[in-house]
Amino acid sequence: MKKTHNIIIGVLLAFISIGLTGCGSSKEDLIDNSETEIGIIYQEYDNNDIVEILMISYDGQQKALEQYNWKNPVLEMLNNEIKLSSDGPVQIYQAYRDEFIGNSIEIRSYPFVDEDYIQIVTSCVVFPSLQPDLYDRMWSYNFDKKENKIIELDDALGDYNLTQDEISRLFTEQYTDEETKLVSVEVVGFVIHNMPGKPVTNFLLEVMRENYSDPYKDFAMYAPDYDEFIWLAPDCLFDPDVYDMPQLDPLLAYNRADLRWPIDGESEESASEESDYILAADITGFDELSPGSEYMLDGLLYVSLQSFPVLNDEMYDEASMTERIKLLKGDDIRISSLALSDDYTAQLTYPTWLIVYETGQNEDTAQCADLYFQTYTGEHWVHTVTAANFIEDYQDKVTALLTSTMLTTPGDSVDDINTTLVQNALEKQEHEASVIVMTGEETINGEHCCTYSAGDYSADGAKYTAMYHYAVSDSQAVYYMDIIEGPDWLPLESD
Repeated sequence: MKKTHNIIIGVLLAFISIGLTGCGSSKEDLIDNSETEIGIIYQEYDNNDIVEILMISYDGQQKALEQYNWKNPVLEMLNNEIKLSSDGPVQIYQAYRDEFIGNSIEIRSYPFVDEDYIQIVTSCVVFPSLQPDLYDRMWSYNFDKKENKIIELDDALGDYNLTQDEISRLFTEQYTDEETKLVSVEVVGFVIHNMPGKPVTNFLLEVMRENYSDPYKDFAMYAPDYDEFIWLAPDCLFDPDVYDMPQLDPLLAYNRADLRWPIDGESEESASEESDYILAADITGFDELSPGSEYMLDGLLYVSLQSFPVLNDEMYDEASMTERIKLLKGDDIRISSLALSDDYTAQLTYPTWLIVYETGQNEDTAQCADLYFQTYTGEHWVHTVTAANFIEDYQDKVTALLTSTMLTTPGDSVDDINTTLVQNALEKQEHEASVIVMTGEETINGEHCCTYSAGDYSADGAKYTAMYHYAVSDSQAVYYMDIIEGPDWLPLESD
């Protein structure tokens, strides 16, 4: 049906274009798009949501539009595609508002305007990404102002003698990431840039990948003039310092440092707002995949820390917890253990579920060991994935990570969080100390760290003796110093 739909639109556009730009038309019959500009359907920034859905506005008072009831049929069709398409940004936003498809949504838009073209690129990412194939999307809407026509993807591809299958094949051949499985590549749009000499077109790609059995979608761009594929950051597809995009009023997210991760030269403090809830754990030795939320150890142990608003007004029982974890991970998971854990409940001070299950099949089989708990203001999920052939090798690592988990809030200072991590380190190394004192700052393995000593006061309280020494990095990796062995900082082993 989708192909038929596109064919019908193409035929309609051809007839409309002939009618609006046909030979023999007088000057007053030709549509003037010189005043065509970017309009706004939605622009909302509420809690963790970013919603920017744009349209194309035009001068509806010009004489050439009288025969069309003062409307430009081509632009009306383009704007209706944005508003009414079942898999377009407006309908996905309506689904987000009316149904539970995620905890938060980011629909970001990027306008491109020059003397020849007016174009809109829009991306959508839902958090957590439960159905990335449906809701993590990217679109382009491309309008030729002089010809008063919509530029179709097939026409743009034809200018380069390319097909969607050819671009997909080229991407697959150049894909080198051995830690993730490439599932699919789809060409979903394009942007034309008026460069000196000739226009240059870049094609937009949705790339579906799997990290073990967890599917997720990335965005990329193919520049055929340079035969180059470029990954696009979902929080800012196009760097405003590189691409010429207009500044709307109010500003769109790409012009606001507080609504995206920092671009080169910006400080991180100016580039993102703090989340409502913060899960922390000892991730010493892990590589950070997404700041504060996703980590990987040796390419074999994946960890995700996620928090949501309250989704269930009642406390979870075994049936509803089973339903919840299947909603997050899919109905085909194989649960081997699901129970409230006394140990983790005592650790986190809230009733905490420990869920162990398998995902995937054959070589893609993986074991997950998760914690899930509710507070009065949120729900929190610690998700671990271990490749099936390495479960025994990483079992101690998983246990150590889960036992180091703690819940913090934006009101907690960095020192409060670090002190808790040091206390956990003392317990892990079976040391006892009644006092933890911050002693300074150092750079360890290229990362800023706060250093701490742990010890006790004398009986009369007059003298403090430091017995143990620790350091905590900004990414919450923990190090210790063995004075007898030497002055080097050593990573605290998870096992």
